[in-house]
Amino acid sequence: MPEIVSMPDENLRSFQQHILSRARHNNVVMVGDTGIGKTYVAIVLLSQQDYSRNKRAFFMAPTRQLVLQIESKIRLMTTLPVRSYCSSDLDYWDEYQWEQELELHRVFVTTPQVVRAALEKGYISMKNINLLVFDECHHVSKRHPYAHIMKLYDPSAHPDVRPRIFGATACPTQNCAEHLYAEMHKVDLKEAEAILYAAMAPILYEKYPRKVKETTSDPDSNAENTEKESSEGEPFTSNLMADYHEVIKTIKEAKVVEVYQKLLKDGKKKVPLTDEALNAETEKFIRTCIRIHRSVGLWCFYRFVELELERLAVMSSSAFGLPGTVLGWDQDAVTTILMISAERAKCDFACTPKVEKAVEIVKHRLMDRGKFITPEDEDIADDESIPKSPSNCKIVDEVTHENSQDISMQEVGEIVDEELSNTVNENSSNVESASKYSMQGIIFVKTRLECRVLSEYLNDRFKEKELKQEFADIVDENDIVEENTDFMNCDFVGDDDANKFSCILGQMSKTDSAAFALSDMKTVLDRFQQGKTRMLVSTSVSVEGIDFPLCGLIIVMDPVTSPRMLIQLRGRARHNDGAIYYLGEEGDVMDEVNYKSLLVKAEQINAMNFENDRQETLHKQPRSKSVRDLQTCQFVADDCRVAIKNTGAIIDLDSSTSSLHQFCQSLPPLLFDVNFHKLFTIESSTTTYNKVMFRAKVSLPEPLGISGCESGLMPSKSLAKAVAALKACRSLYEHGLLDEKLNSIYRKRKHEEGNINVEFFLKRL
Repeated sequence: MPEIVSMPDENLRSFQQHILSRARHNNVVMVGDTGIGKTYVAIVLLSQQDYSRNKRAFFMAPTRQLVLQIESKIRLMTTLPVRSYCSSDLDYWDEYQWEQELELHRVFVTTPQVVRAALEKGYISMKNINLLVFDECHHVSKRHPYAHIMKLYDPSAHPDVRPRIFGATACPTQNCAEHLYAEMHKVDLKEAEAILYAAMAPILYEKYPRKVKETTSDPDSNAENTEKESSEGEPFTSNLMADYHEVIKTIKEAKVVEVYQKLLKDGKKKVPLTDEALNAETEKFIRTCIRIHRSVGLWCFYRFVELELERLAVMSSSAFGLPGTVLGWDQDAVTTILMISAERAKCDFACTPKVEKAVEIVKHRLMDRGKFITPEDEDIADDESIPKSPSNCKIVDEVTHENSQDISMQEVGEIVDEELSNTVNENSSNVESASKYSMQGIIFVKTRLECRVLSEYLNDRFKEKELKQEFADIVDENDIVEENTDFMNCDFVGDDDANKFSCILGQMSKTDSAAFALSDMKTVLDRFQQGKTRMLVSTSVSVEGIDFPLCGLIIVMDPVTSPRMLIQLRGRARHNDGAIYYLGEEGDVMDEVNYKSLLVKAEQINAMNFENDRQETLHKQPRSKSVRDLQTCQFVADDCRVAIKNTGAIIDLDSSTSSLHQFCQSLPPLLFDVNFHKLFTIESSTTTYNKVMFRAKVSLPEPLGISGCESGLMPSKSLAKAVAALKACRSLYEHGLLDEKLNSIYRKRKHEEGNINVEFFLKRL
């Protein structure tokens, strides 16, 4: 194992050194604008820890994007043995796998759920952790995994047997430091320092035309006129009924509903769908079609239908298909998909005014003469007038050779930015092209499906329509245009690797059309970091998860609901010439009022004024913590958890329900038939004070011989289920069905085929 080298303090700025000195001996929450180096301070603190006596450090971040980026930063800047963990497969790890990981690595970058599960199972303990880093620590409230981790933290323990805590956030809450048993330090920079260090991109409120439609008595003509006007690029109008008729007309003509229901039935032969469930799924599908059509337009609606039918065709196919073929697919499904694809090709990239506005912004900020600025374009311009990629820039070489011992990694970027700006100023005619070349961006949308179809829409549109239109505008009438033109040979005509727009989602599922046949997140982030992808289309999952210095264009296509989300969005624009475009519909007064209100609340949060925050109540805190203080404690047994002293494993009211489900999932299906929909039975009753109370009962398979797992009267269904599940888990442990780590004795069946021990059940039979 390589020797661990501590990072020196000399590379830190003065405010970073001050906070680091406090964090060496105390629990600290560092509050400051995005870009001032909070993560850098945490990494320096990690490098200076003592990893002897089996001590380990855990760096937690709420999203997978952040986990992957933080791991790469630690690898780049330190010699620490580090690895990232954010997969659900860790739920089935045993103590031997964790022992091996703890032996190989010193720093673990994870999502908080991984740390919580490992602590509750006793694979790791607080006494063996030297540092817990909470990135975006404003989440440590209510029932977030951060709060469940701090529930297991004992602030009164000796410093040698409890970890120190370091939290970092740009948008704190009133009680985040209190929940972490830490002192809060707010970094207040001067105006010049803030401009130099922090992400200070301006937020621009941009309006797009209202979509309204004058209806006639003929629904079909309404729909036709809607898309016809939209394709002309003029302000057009539409209402809900026009969109509804357009969607229904297309669905009927292509027999989409019939094929959709057929594929649903074929894909669930093991558990047949009832007519009621089938109708509910169909209604949900049609509502989604209407929502996609209204939000992003006709082209995206067609593409969503294709994706949904393709996914269902693959799931219902009995043959092993080949990627890129329709081998084994239902023939009716293939016919319908081809019909929808043909309609999509004829609609001329019809979209809503909101999408059209986003396209205009991308063209203005990132494109030059009809194509994205690429490294090849540097050959066209004079080498001295257009700055090259920072990785190949001569300025970096001069800095590192002349004064390599007296400069930090952070200062290199500052000097490069300063020199680049001086070089650009020498030839102002190339400033815009240079800025476009060095900038990337993110488009934020509301739903996962919109994210997926919009990324494909933008890729196809910028490969065809925009290139041809822009090229036609710049070609002189007397020039002879050959077939092998510039726009047909540009860098994003070809295979999928040439796509300039990528979709990035959070948790993926095989039942999710948005994630169907989509590249994994790490691949997308790597391409974005390398500059191969210029724009990401994402949901709010990336609001806290994309930190790249060349990311400078942020487009917010849907209303923001939280001032903290607005603060995080501003932090995504790291480029010196970055900007955030907040899109709003013309005439929507409420949206503009909400936007201005968010700006005011965001400024209040930056000033540490939390008067607009909702007060945290006991009902919102972890159940095992709040139940002791609520009046309902009289209904709960004194022992609110199952704890194993020799291993440190626990099950409490917050984990009892999930632990019971995991046990039932591990049972051999040939011996037991578990109906998860009837696992809990809820009964309600009214007290003499007209207060509704609930009682829950757990129904485990009869061969287990466990019954009587019933809760008392509880004020909520969730609490009643948690109490009943805790009693069931206690009974399972007493009957030997849970081991000393409180895992099911049959949980390894998912990984060890044919190694099912049925001795216990044979004895009962």
